[in-house]
Amino acid sequence: MHDVYFIPILSRAIRRPDPKPALREAFEQIERLSREPGNEQGYSQFLQWMALARDEIEATQVEDETIPESMKEFMDAALAEVLGAPAGFELRLVQADRIIAQVTLAPPTPRAWISGVTPDDYRFELETGWALWEGLLEAQDLIWADAHPDRPLELAAATNDEEARPTRLIEALPGELRIAIYAGPESGKIRIEAL
Repeated sequence: MHDVYFIPILSRAIRRPDPKPALREAFEQIERLSREPGNEQGYSQFLQWMALARDEIEATQVEDETIPESMKEFMDAALAEVLGAPAGFELRLVQADRIIAQVTLAPPTPRAWISGVTPDDYRFELETGWALWEGLLEAQDLIWADAHPDRPLELAAATNDEEARPTRLIEALPGELRIAIYAGPESGKIRIEAL
């Protein structure tokens, strides 16, 4: 699930030189993406967010056609709430409603690894509890023999984490956060990277 898939789309649009047509395109993209499985909750949150944005614009009593500075500030605040402070943000890996790992992504190394991941249902969420992705990681994602039946395990040992080929890539927050799944002998690894 991508509960907040709309935030980076709106954020990019509002910063374009001519934000009015860019926002129109962003709204169309958000509407299209709302039909993809897993985006239903995100679209509902988008509609709620738009109601808040409308109230903010009405409160500023803007009469011209430009995007008010307060709207840009509102967008920045929403993006900061989703991604955390510019210095970094915390992300949790949840299995069976239990936090099994918590990582902080911060410059200069906006990536982290989680080891010992076995097949099961997982959820990645921000420390606020907002779910960024939820789904099943299967044996073919995490266990070497299932993921690479034609490659001997010795080749895996000679390859470091950065050179290994992921079995699955997940855009948890499209354009902002990528999750890569890697197979191992008995359990897999996950690399989380802020883009």
